[in-house]
Amino acid sequence: MNAPLNVTLRQLRVFIEVSRLRSFSRAGDKIGLTHSAVSRCVRELEGEIGLKLIDRTTREVQLTDVGVDLVGTVSRLLADLDEALREVRDLGQQRRGA
Repeated sequence: MNAPLNVTLRQLRVFIEVSRLRSFSRAGDKIGLTHSAVSRCVRELEGEIGLKLIDRTTREVQLTDVGVDLVGTVSRLLADLDEALREVRDLGQQRRGA
């Protein structure tokens, strides 16, 4: 049996922003993290998965084939999770009469 992966939502959200903006710096600005924190999140995610997701050069950020596949799947999962959390929050507010 394989050990479960220890991937955080933060790592996944950071990865999605880097892939969307094609920049560690712009992703950090968007989500309120330093360039080094963004880089660390992506490195940790890659380490946990055991695969390189992003090819980095001094001029550009390019997703690997695995990174491209993961972006699509993770984007859908995060959108579903966000929607489910909104629904639960709204239900809780309705029950409290807010």
